[in-house]
Amino acid sequence: MVIVKKDNKLLGKDFALNLNSELDNLGPFCNEVGITLKWLENPCEIPIKTEIKKGLILEFRKAKIRFGFSVKQCSQWVFYLCSLDVAPNMGALQNQWESMYKRQLSQHKLGNERKTQYLNTLYLAPERKSVINNANQTILTKNVCYENKNNNENENKEQKIVTDLRIKLGKSRSERYQCNVNIYKLKQENLRLKKKHHVCENKLSELSVRNVNKRIVNAYQ
Repeated sequence: MVIVKKDNKLLGKDFALNLNSELDNLGPFCNEVGITLKWLENPCEIPIKTEIKKGLILEFRKAKIRFGFSVKQCSQWVFYLCSLDVAPNMGALQNQWESMYKRQLSQHKLGNERKTQYLNTLYLAPERKSVINNANQTILTKNVCYENKNNNENENKEQKIVTDLRIKLGKSRSERYQCNVNIYKLKQENLRLKKKHHVCENKLSELSVRNVNKRIVNAYQ
């Protein structure tokens, strides 16, 4: 049963009537939330949602050692208090609490102000591996889908590039063929002109100065 202070008007008289001296045995943070030894023995949902501070969890650790509670029971406390979907992993929870306790000791050496600040820091329960794995699997699935989409887009881009290159290659082959035809025609024309030039040279070589003068004379007679 959840036990609360009498001045907590939000919970009503039913909860206030269950208040007893055991409330003071657990610590100020438990007093603030309304946690008693009876609640630790039979945990249930807290009617009023409140911020869970690390100081409260460290008081849980102290109560665990003092009254001999199991780690499984501690896991149930966090489950109800933090309104989780599943109880946290017991091994992870125990490691977390011990780490918090060591951190508290180190803060205490730095002064009461630092210690108070640390105790009033919000507490976050360790997530179960299954929950983390599910989240990671979701992220992985999204990444795979994103990668597949990118791969498809890249394949489409590559296919378009290949198609464009094939079109350009076809045009280049056609232009090359036309150039070869033009070169062949020019060679034929050059060959024809060479032959004509050779004929002209032969005719010119047959003419001498004497023969030219003789032909001029005969032309005027």
